[in-house]
Amino acid sequence: MYNKNMIKRASSDDAPVSKGISKIAMGFTIIETMLFLAIAGLIFVGLVAGTNGAIRQQRYKDSVQGFVDDLRDLYSLAENTQVLDYPGTPKCGGTSTSKTGRGRSACSVYGIFAKIVPTSMSSNNVQAFWVTGIDQASLDSYSSDIEFLEKAKVRTVTVTSEGDIKLTALEHGVLWGADVAVPCSYISAEFGALYDNGCSAGDAVPKKKYPVALFIYRSPITGSINTLTYTMDETDYLNPDFLFTRLNDFDHEDAQFCITTGAGMSKGNGLRMVKVDGNGSNTNSVRLIESESPENKCNK
Repeated sequence: MYNKNMIKRASSDDAPVSKGISKIAMGFTIIETMLFLAIAGLIFVGLVAGTNGAIRQQRYKDSVQGFVDDLRDLYSLAENTQVLDYPGTPKCGGTSTSKTGRGRSACSVYGIFAKIVPTSMSSNNVQAFWVTGIDQASLDSYSSDIEFLEKAKVRTVTVTSEGDIKLTALEHGVLWGADVAVPCSYISAEFGALYDNGCSAGDAVPKKKYPVALFIYRSPITGSINTLTYTMDETDYLNPDFLFTRLNDFDHEDAQFCITTGAGMSKGNGLRMVKVDGNGSNTNSVRLIESESPENKCNK
C-alpha cells in the first residue's frame, strides 16, 4: 500500500549522504593547500641540503684518497724501475759513456725523487722524477747507501749529447681544488721557530706552506726499498740539482701532510692527514689518518 510516512523517512535518511558528497566535491581549502606546499617545500630543501652536503664531503674524501694513491704509486714506480730511453748518448751526471758489465748501460736508475708541493707553487702537487746516476756496479768499497749514491752522482736531470733531460715519472694535482700543507707541529719539529714559519697560536696548519721532498730508492747494499725525507724551502724547490747537492741532509723522519678543503668541499669532522713512514719500503708506508684519530696533527 501507498504509505506517505515510509516515503518521508526514506528522504530524511538520504539527506546526510547528500551533504557528505557535497563537502568532498568542494576539495581542499586554501589553508590546507598552503600547509601541504610548505611541508613539501621543507622536505625538498632538506633533501637538497643533505645531498649537497654529502657531495661536498665526498669530494673531499676523493681528493684525499687520490693523494694517497699518488704517493703509493711512487713506491710502485721505485719497485718496478724501467729502462729509460734517452736521445743521444746518456752521461748521467758523469763524463764516461762506457758500459760496466755485459748488458749494462752507462746509466742506472736508482729510484724516485718526489716533490710534494702546495698549489701556490704548482697545480701538480705531486711531482715525481726518475733518479739516475753513473753505473757503479764495479765499485767495491762503500760504507753506506748515501756514499754509493754520491759516487754515482745521482740526479733527476740527465746530461746527454743533446742537452739536459728532465726525467718525469709522475705529475698529478690534488682533486677538486684541495691543497696540501704540513701540520704546524711538523714545522715546529723541523725548523724550531714555530711562529716565524706561518703558525699562530691555536693553528694546526701553517699559513705559509712548505714543499716536502721524498727520495724513494733501492738500496745498492741490500736491494730493499728505502725512504728519505726532507722539508724544502722555495730555493730548494727551484734548484734543479737539489737531490745531489743536499743528499746528506735527507733523513728517515716521517712525512706528514694535511689535505685542506677547496671551494665546494666540506671536511666533515675535520681535516684528514696522510703520513709517509720515513723508513717506508712499500705502498703500505703511506697511511691515511682519519680526522678523529689522536695521531692526526691537522686539527686542533
